[in-house]
Amino acid sequence: MVKRVTRGLLGPVENLGFPPPLPEATESQRALADAQAGYIEILEAANKSSHAAVMLAAGKLAKQKDGQKRGGKATAQGKAPGVAQWRQEAINVAKGLIANGRAQHEVAAIVAKRLGKTARAVRPVLQDAGIVRKRERC
Repeated sequence: MVKRVTRGLLGPVENLGFPPPLPEATESQRALADAQAGYIEILEAANKSSHAAVMLAAGKLAKQKDGQKRGGKATAQGKAPGVAQWRQEAINVAKGLIANGRAQHEVAAIVAKRLGKTARAVRPVLQDAGIVRKRERC
């Protein structure tokens, strides 16, 4: 159980909006008061060593981000051969559709359905290959 704080840096606990527990309070009310007291202690500790706490949190976040970057790069290397393969297949299918008379604005959706991809994934591939015209933005 957390030590009950009756006075914090900002004054009495009652001034922070936390009423003191009544002697006839229920168990859940006493537990809430104890949790509030613990929260006040945490706030006070953070105020005393906020720079150290911020630096610790920043260091942990930097380590986490570094691990995420490494994992993302490893995943990308593993998927690279499959990506190149479906992109070339999308280009070939699109060229065949256009040769058979399909309109440019229909090609991306048709290719996407055939390959099990989304039109949002296929369209930039076809645009980069010069098969589908890029839309102009206003």
